[in-house]
Amino acid sequence: MNHQHCNEFLVSHYRPVSNSYHACLSSLCYLHNQTVNIYSHLFGIVLFVFWAHKNHNDLLTRYSTSDHGDMLAFGVFFTGVITCFVLSTTFHILSSHSQRVFHTWRLLDIYGIFIVMIATVFSATFYGFYCERFWWKVYSIGMTVVASLSAILCTDASFRSPKWKKLNAALLIGMGGYGTIPMTHAAQKWGREQVDGQMGWKFFVIGALCYVTGAFVYAMKIPERWRPGMFDLLGASHQIMHVCVILGAAVHLKGLIRAFDYNHDPATRRCM
Repeated sequence: MNHQHCNEFLVSHYRPVSNSYHACLSSLCYLHNQTVNIYSHLFGIVLFVFWAHKNHNDLLTRYSTSDHGDMLAFGVFFTGVITCFVLSTTFHILSSHSQRVFHTWRLLDIYGIFIVMIATVFSATFYGFYCERFWWKVYSIGMTVVASLSAILCTDASFRSPKWKKLNAALLIGMGGYGTIPMTHAAQKWGREQVDGQMGWKFFVIGALCYVTGAFVYAMKIPERWRPGMFDLLGASHQIMHVCVILGAAVHLKGLIRAFDYNHDPATRRCM
């Protein structure tokens, strides 16, 4: 079976296996069942590069108390998101090259998801525990360890096969569940009202729901499982997941900006 046929409910508009990088790049100019997957995260790259530039010039000069720590928090987040989108876009462009290239870039695509999850927890806990750096380090290191162990597991080619697709999604949801631990910790310590500002709590919850929704839709192959062939070009589960990831990252950024203001505004900041 063609290595591209990972979803039995997508029945048409596959690109021919080309063994040619030029042919893969040429496919950017015509419509096929990876077009939306490619351009959705290509759009995400442009969007977050723009936001990274804008926020660097705007936020980090807003308060005299902002420092290299803020640059680190935002820098890690933007780097993680953009890296994820670059790896994803490249995978979808090159997936028709050959089975070897497909599996190589599919693994890198999965690693990109782990990277953005580390970046999400790192940046959220930086502001959630702005005056309690011990807990920021604990949760950031913990997420890095969890993601690294998951990455090692994914190096097994059999784990990336279609029959393990639901387990893959469950792994991602489980990693997302780890992110709820520091959020719950902060809410119990200071109360919902304070952490809404202190770490952009409600925005992070909404962002997490976007990620979980995308993973669930992807695992269940909704909606194409209901009408095989109808969503080959537009509306397939993988495309929906891409949109959910972009929305989740955008909402998370909104929460980060709110948390940045809270922790630097003289009227609300808790420590120098």
